[in-house]
Amino acid sequence: MFQFKKISTKLGVVYSCLFMAVMLVISAVTYQVVTRQAQQIVSEGMIASGSVFTRLFVDRAASIQADASLQVKDFGFRSAVSSGDEPTIRSALATLGDRLNVEGIGFVDIDGVPQGQAGNALPLAALSTLISDAYESPEMVSDPGVVFIDQSPVLVGITPVRAPDIIGWVVFGHFIGATDISDLESLAPIRLSASIERSDELIVGSKELVIIDGDFSLTQEVPSLLPGEHAILTLTYPLATALEPYYVLLATMAFLVLVGVAAVSVASWGLARRLTRPISALAEATQQVRRGEVATVSVDTDDELARLAVDFNHMSSEVREREHIIRQSARIDSQTTFPNRLAMEERLAAADESDKRVFVTSIKIERYAEIRSAIGFEAAGTLVKSVAEKLSAHSEVCFLSVVSDGMISTLIYAANEEAAEAIVQSLIELVQTTFLVDGSYIDIMVKAGASDMPAELGPATAIKQSIIAVEQAAAGHSDFQFFDHAKYEETRNNLSLMGDLVQALEAGIVTVAYQPKYDLRTRLPIGVEALVRWKDPVRGQVFPDIFIPLAEETGHIEALTHYVLEKSLEAQATLKQHGYDLCMSINLSGRLVGNDRFVDAAAPLLEKRCGEVCFEITETAVIADPERGIAGIEAFANDGIQISIDDYGSGLSSLAYLKRIPASELKIDKEFVLNVEQSNRDALLVRSTIDLAHSLGMKVTAEGVETSAAAALLAGMGCDVGQGYGLGRPMPLDALIEFLDAEQSDATGDTSAAV
Repeated sequence: MFQFKKISTKLGVVYSCLFMAVMLVISAVTYQVVTRQAQQIVSEGMIASGSVFTRLFVDRAASIQADASLQVKDFGFRSAVSSGDEPTIRSALATLGDRLNVEGIGFVDIDGVPQGQAGNALPLAALSTLISDAYESPEMVSDPGVVFIDQSPVLVGITPVRAPDIIGWVVFGHFIGATDISDLESLAPIRLSASIERSDELIVGSKELVIIDGDFSLTQEVPSLLPGEHAILTLTYPLATALEPYYVLLATMAFLVLVGVAAVSVASWGLARRLTRPISALAEATQQVRRGEVATVSVDTDDELARLAVDFNHMSSEVREREHIIRQSARIDSQTTFPNRLAMEERLAAADESDKRVFVTSIKIERYAEIRSAIGFEAAGTLVKSVAEKLSAHSEVCFLSVVSDGMISTLIYAANEEAAEAIVQSLIELVQTTFLVDGSYIDIMVKAGASDMPAELGPATAIKQSIIAVEQAAAGHSDFQFFDHAKYEETRNNLSLMGDLVQALEAGIVTVAYQPKYDLRTRLPIGVEALVRWKDPVRGQVFPDIFIPLAEETGHIEALTHYVLEKSLEAQATLKQHGYDLCMSINLSGRLVGNDRFVDAAAPLLEKRCGEVCFEITETAVIADPERGIAGIEAFANDGIQISIDDYGSGLSSLAYLKRIPASELKIDKEFVLNVEQSNRDALLVRSTIDLAHSLGMKVTAEGVETSAAAALLAGMGCDVGQGYGLGRPMPLDALIEFLDAEQSDATGDTSAAV
């Protein structure tokens, strides 16, 4: 479908097409009427001509037949044919042919044998059978008919010769040529074409015309002499010739159609232009309003378009008024009535840096969400307004805006960063005080951040960096911080790191290492701990203490733990195939304790375990949500999963949580184990922890066992399990199997030697 950009064009095309369609229908109907009229006229003429031609043909044949009957009674002719002398017969026949004015004549005796002929040859042999039949029934050949000689029609008649009985037959023929056909055509009232043709089938004369190859055609049968052979008279008349009288009418109509289409097109286009001119004016005015320009429309008519223009002008005026109000309100913080972030951006864009540097400072009220929850939304807004009023009264503050909840930004000029920091510190001291809000005294603390605005930075970027600087100050436990680009990039890189971690998990780049755990009494391996390892193709080795905390913060820890769990259970099955039935210890993040989605995803994997599985969980994992955390741990324990309290002593160890957690193992943090040989204090803490765990029914695992002496000392204290570089480093599964095989071989060799 064509798409019209202008209504005037569309209307003009539609009207022109409609008119053209109507005229084409009228023309088609007219042509059909003219054709039918011409056909009727031609039909009447051809039918009449066919009847005349047939009548003339029959009359001519009857005339020749009558003359022939008279001539054969001539005594001299009968004497000649009775003599049997062929030359005499031919001479008599030639004389008779001249009298009858026929082109061919012959004589056949009573036995049907041709005795001679004159002029053009006739098919006497073909007629002999017919003549023989005529001996019995002469009336069968009493009427002349057409015979075809070399596809040419010949009017043939047969007349008996009596003396007084029949002694033979005279066969005469008139060859129908182009002159005869032309004479027939000249008798017709119309210029038709006639022809006589041979046909093997009988065609009954039709009074209806047919159109064949663009010509009217009428067929009638004429008398034929030979049995099985039929002569057909065909009359044709060209359709184009029939329509010639109407060509002027048709041409005139075609001309009128073209002129009418052109006139309607011009008229409809002009009318459409006139009708759509007000619409175009409205469209242009709409674009002006869209661009923020003043627009009015004037229409000189009294119709609907004029009323629409009046309504549009009223609407345009009201829109301008509302836009003015919106522009004002768009730059005002509705809660405090101070300028907002957009107003600050516009002010920064117009700031003059000719003498001093431009700095943007952001000051955030600490614990603003808690304050708002305590005093209410309206009172919190009053507090922010009071702080803003106090800041705006400072002599160095050139402009102030409320950029977000509890966050106020100011514009200051300073010679350098040191001068800017001094100003910001004075602002902090100014507002870090007590405010009276709705009868309540509220003490507030603030954090501040600042960013300068060099030429390459836009106002929005400068404000954003000052807000980020506030967050950096809070992270660094200070009151004020200039925007630190390096720290900001580090944060962005950490986010990128998490994206790469997801891809590494999908590609299988993340691997799992396994560190053996030994029974300190028997010095035999009883388990392994699964430790995740990641060697990025670009960054190189990424340490777990970097990406695991980030994974916990971003929520990717769930996918990572599921991956490690799957690989670890596969490794446990492989170890069992090699003869090592070891407990598989897997670290479980505190973010996943009580996570129903993780529990549901891990359940199918845990059902396929081929040995003991232990989840190592830090004690602090349950502090954020004790009830949910302990419920999640109990769910794992009820499924037969061992629970180990990891890094005991490194956090805020609580006996209350230690009592409630259904753990079967307690792991002493390596910070205490590393110095157990040199520090009596660490040794005392380790010994007391072992006794405490045993009294609660838990076995004890010591991390960070680096030497044989430490392992012996811990065994002497009653420690059950040891883990550390002194016993075995973390290693891939293949290396672990080789390591265990070598230990087993050494142990077998020592036993054999002892025996």
